[in-house]
Amino acid sequence: MGNTGDHVKLYSDNGTEMDMVAWEGEKGWSLNAGEGEVLVREDEYVDTDTENDWIVSSPDPQVVADGLFPPTRTDSIPLYAGGGSDGWNYVSFSVIPDNSSLLGILENETDGINGSYDKVMYYSGSDDRWRSHMADRPVHFNDVDGWNNSMGIWIRMVSNDTLNVTGTVPLATDITLYPGWNMVSYPSEVERLAGDYLPSEVSKIGLFNSSMEYNLEYISDLGNHTLRSNNGYWIYNSAEYSVGWSVEY
Repeated sequence: MGNTGDHVKLYSDNGTEMDMVAWEGEKGWSLNAGEGEVLVREDEYVDTDTENDWIVSSPDPQVVADGLFPPTRTDSIPLYAGGGSDGWNYVSFSVIPDNSSLLGILENETDGINGSYDKVMYYSGSDDRWRSHMADRPVHFNDVDGWNNSMGIWIRMVSNDTLNVTGTVPLATDITLYPGWNMVSYPSEVERLAGDYLPSEVSKIGLFNSSMEYNLEYISDLGNHTLRSNNGYWIYNSAEYSVGWSVEY
């Protein structure tokens, strides 16, 4: 690969082109990743064959300035069945796991919750679509494939359990907030006021509350709510354009 404009193509075993990314003017694409940055897909479910599919992000695993890999940690997320929420939990994690597939996380042999959950729901703001995964449903009907540290997801539990997610500690996580509602995480160990840290285009948020309809409480007074890790958040971008939100760990 060249450092002043190049491209990479991915082919299947039979020679069919499956994917392509270009940068710094190659093929007319203007993407540019600086030192210590990489190009990654903005949304794994969207492929328009344009540079809009890609964003500049931190490498996974990341390498810090002294050439060493950053530390790892485990996020332990308690999940509850029954109760006023009918077993629904709205959660996220902050680390970058080695395996970011949904089943790789939920059904990990030692740290997962296999047998304790029956359904997962996720809303993709990039294409305005709800996706779901059911533990007892044929795999071809399930369409939540991955779970990364920028996503908040709903998990319905049939028995209490704890999900442990181990991974690399990020320097920062870039989250795209599409116009309207977004299901996202807050991947940081630092608690911050929503009004101070969210982009100015965000006008309201929704957070888990089992006493409210649909298990969500909506808040417009962002200056009085503290963002915390391992929670899932509905975040409303009131602008007519997408907004980037970089969350420092």
